[in-house]
Amino acid sequence: MKENMKRLITLLLFLLTAISSMPLTVHAETSTSVSMPEFTIRPVYPDNQNEEVGYFDLNVSPGMSQEIQVEVENMGDTQLQFDALLTNASTAPSGFIDYATPDVQDESMLLPFTKVAELSETSLSVQGGGKGYFTVLLQIPKEPFEGIILGGIVVKHVKTEKDVVAEKDDMIKNAYQFALGVVLSQGNKPVDSSFELAEVSTGVLNARSAVTAEFRNQSAEAAKDMPFKAEIFYEDHPEAVYKVSRDVSMAPNSVMKYEFIDQEGYGFGEGEYTLRATLL
Repeated sequence: MKENMKRLITLLLFLLTAISSMPLTVHAETSTSVSMPEFTIRPVYPDNQNEEVGYFDLNVSPGMSQEIQVEVENMGDTQLQFDALLTNASTAPSGFIDYATPDVQDESMLLPFTKVAELSETSLSVQGGGKGYFTVLLQIPKEPFEGIILGGIVVKHVKTEKDVVAEKDDMIKNAYQFALGVVLSQGNKPVDSSFELAEVSTGVLNARSAVTAEFRNQSAEAAKDMPFKAEIFYEDHPEAVYKVSRDVSMAPNSVMKYEFIDQEGYGFGEGEYTLRATLL
């Protein structure tokens, strides 16, 4: 599909081509820190798990109820406190599927993960060297759904008052959380891909001139490792003033606010610009 959009001083031309369904890979995520966390999480696979892939990949039926569990192992010597929350998978501005940050859903989202899943408990204490479990109740609607439902179970280590006092003078403060992906499907065929350019804006990011373009994935399918190419041209000049070529992934029914930042520092001056971007 091709769209022409006028936003302030910026003219953007956008081309999208459909992609086929691709396999999905979900990894646990943790924050960067100096030391290693003293805990880990893993899924307790139920009978309807499709494959043992390190996350939940469940074949569900209309109207079914099911409990799934996340095992939390405390590898330290002292008791640790944990909090859990559920998220809808979203797409980060840099083009990867994100399970741990606040989600931004496309208006085409009909059945988010947080609508069919609920935590039985949101807090958990685990003794040193022990294990504990967070339980998630799944309530699948009676009406069949197409594509997949994609979300995350986020487990975070909660610091005690003693921990906070001990780190008071530290320049680096440790904070850990892991996100475990959950894929729900009904064994149906993949839905057709549908992409759209929604909004385009200009501004300043990290003290650099930038153009932000919102790409919408309007289908209930995850798109993994799509080749993404973009060039920005100034007026009628044949040479692009900005180029990018890389792979991106998008969560189902999500928005990717991709940021084209002028890293060279020349700035996008006044005038008419053309952005040619392709997702394959």
